[in-house]
Amino acid sequence: MLRSDNGGVYTSKEFDTFCREVEIKSELTSPYKTHQNVVVERKNMPIIETSKAMIHDIDLPICLWEYSCCTIIYITNM
Repeated sequence: MLRSDNGGVYTSKEFDTFCREVEIKSELTSPYKTHQNVVVERKNMPIIETSKAMIHDIDLPICLWEYSCCTIIYITNM
């Protein structure tokens, strides 16, 4: 499932078609209503904090931030 704040980034017809093709459920919330995105923010925060800790502890360059987040998500899902 993909949740978006309906700000315009994920609202195109092409993106809707793509989501249907790969069977991703897309859910839009009201734009600029942060209280509706609390669940998403709560789930993202540990990933970001752990990524920062990994980068700091191992002395990785900041350009590897995306890969550290992917690694943390992979480990969490396992």
